[in-house]
Amino acid sequence: MRRASILILALALAVRTGSAQTRNDLPVSLGSLLDREYPGWSFAKAHPDFSSLLKEKGMFPNLVFGDYNQDGHRDYAVRIEYHQQAIRRAAIIAFVSEGAGFVPHVIRAYEENPAPEKSLSYSYYSYLYPQPRGTTDYDYELEKEFVFEKDAFMDVADGKGSVSYIFEDDKFRSVITGD
Repeated sequence: MRRASILILALALAVRTGSAQTRNDLPVSLGSLLDREYPGWSFAKAHPDFSSLLKEKGMFPNLVFGDYNQDGHRDYAVRIEYHQQAIRRAAIIAFVSEGAGFVPHVIRAYEENPAPEKSLSYSYYSYLYPQPRGTTDYDYELEKEFVFEKDAFMDVADGKGSVSYIFEDDKFRSVITGD
């Protein structure tokens, strides 16, 4: 937990990446894309403890940005809720800039489901966090520290476990960075 707190403090100082909360923080084209693909979407609800912790640092749990593909344009990752076929769902989706638009990448999907790792309650206890280029973290699978060579973002579960998502070869690669 101490490691996660130190990481949060260090990342909050980054200027190339960030976090936001309202639809107004999205480009119009990205909001339109979400409206078309996920009618009635809204930012996912997060546990108040996480929301408060992040808000104190000027951040929010559901919308982060950086330059994931290193093209000089802002890319985004969002946690949203929506209804599809009468089922309540949630998702983490990254939007990578390409020309005048964005290419969506579904990172993780949740629904009303008894399996804990796929349920909306899991989504409620997680939040997004930016990881700027140059940040050092620990890869639990390779058991070694590494440096992010480009902006990335992290899905933090229950304030402890985390998975970072790094854009490589036109897709996101996951790295377990918290345990």
